[in-house]
Amino acid sequence: MAASLTLALDASGLGVLAGGGQTFTLNDTYNVRLRVLQGGLDASLSSPSFKVAFGRAGSSPSSGGFKLTTSTGTSQEIAYNASTASVASAVSAIAGNVTVATYGSSGSAWIVTAATANTALSFSGVTFSLFPSSTVRINTLIAPASGVTASQVVQLVRLPAVSASTFTTASTANVVTLSKIQDGSSTVNESYRLNIGLDAVGGSFSLVYGSNATTAVAYNVGSAALQTALSSVTGLQSNVSVQPSGSGHVISFVNGLGLTNVSTALTLDAGGIQYAAYYEGAITFSGMDLEQMLIESASNTTTGLLEIELTESARKSTLLQTQISVRRDVQT
Repeated sequence: MAASLTLALDASGLGVLAGGGQTFTLNDTYNVRLRVLQGGLDASLSSPSFKVAFGRAGSSPSSGGFKLTTSTGTSQEIAYNASTASVASAVSAIAGNVTVATYGSSGSAWIVTAATANTALSFSGVTFSLFPSSTVRINTLIAPASGVTASQVVQLVRLPAVSASTFTTASTANVVTLSKIQDGSSTVNESYRLNIGLDAVGGSFSLVYGSNATTAVAYNVGSAALQTALSSVTGLQSNVSVQPSGSGHVISFVNGLGLTNVSTALTLDAGGIQYAAYYEGAITFSGMDLEQMLIESASNTTTGLLEIELTESARKSTLLQTQISVRRDVQT
């Protein structure tokens, strides 16, 4: 597993608040951690699902063909870049006479119009042999009505080159921990390491010595203040020293409890800690569709759109769209 990508996203879709800015590598797998914020706090989400996708949004396939179906049959294969005449011929064979015009400039989109007024058009698409993986989008442009000829837009659009949709609530285990560094002896002081991980964002904890405990200590307490809190615990008093260490503290027994194996353990009560609400999943940058993007780029790096989508209560919202790059893996 390659490096993690940790993103804090605004629920309104304003974009990345922290993290990101990476270039990804072909065939590598990344652990993606998503946090959704609203007003600077974790958004209240009910059974959310996420999708992370990368590709060339809105682009067309580069080879193959598709078919159109109606209630009366299925057309012959239509090339991804078929002429209007070819599309008209294929559609007329299953839906009666139609006229066809190009739609936009992609070369893979057409407007199909009924030959007579108030004649319904209703197609569905079959991707058949389109490459890279694509979808056939069909939308009604003009609905049939008296004196009105109906028309539909048929458009071929690439699907994401890679995507991931399995995200679960991140575990808070081992975010705040207390572990013994060494037992005391006649030559060394007994000591512990208290680690406060970055996912701890609020609340408090207590340290317990025998049957006595500190008062609630803020999660981001400084070493001097933590030593003061420990010094008020019966049995410790001046026999404890606290020094900063990375994202936490090293706690040592000194003076009357120094240079000895202390029989009473120091323990942690982290029940009052508040954690950032992260959702975790993995995305692997591999597959033929991604290889095709690199071929089209004619270089060892391809650029596309990374999109993160949230679905909650059947409502979809885009949290992020940003350009990223994927580079070839030198070692194949």
